Amino acid sequence: MDVEMFPFGNAKYASNVETEGWTFKCQHEEYECKANMIHACAKENFKDIGLEMNFVKCLLESPAPADSGPTCAASIGVEWDPIKKCLNSTEGQNLLHEIAVQQDNLETELYFVPWIIVNDNFSLEQTEECKSDLKRIVCEMYTGTTPESCEDHDASVPEDE
Repeated sequence: MDVEMFPFGNAKYASNVETEGWTFKCQHEEYECKANMIHACAKENFKDIGLEMNFVKCLLESPAPADSGPTCAASIGVEWDPIKKCLNSTEGQNLLHEIAVQQDNLETELYFVPWIIVNDNFSLEQTEECKSDLKRIVCEMYTGTTPESCEDHDASVPEDE
């Protein structure tokens, strides 16, 4: 199973001719843009979805995600300096822009977050199901050998009572 996160959401971007990079305007202001870029830089530096998920989980559990990078990096045993260097450079801007372009090229245009795509398909119903029972959806959709963790999971849709 491949899992990938794209930290951009309801943001806009524009070319910055002076820096040869990009500027961003996020739904929740500059603070959100900084947190998105921290995530983009971490994603590039880690290249490991497990580390990325643990890092992002730590950021999101913090009352100040855009300021928690050093603490979260330390908590998962990775160096903060490469992420910080990326964050404060056009590298970070370019990485976040690449994610924005990928989002722009989605078959169905994003209009809220989280935007969950399973097997290259988006549906509002599926997104809501993932938000309430992701394990069930993963177990139902998985096409390989059934993982042990799915064997005892009731893969049927729960009936409303």
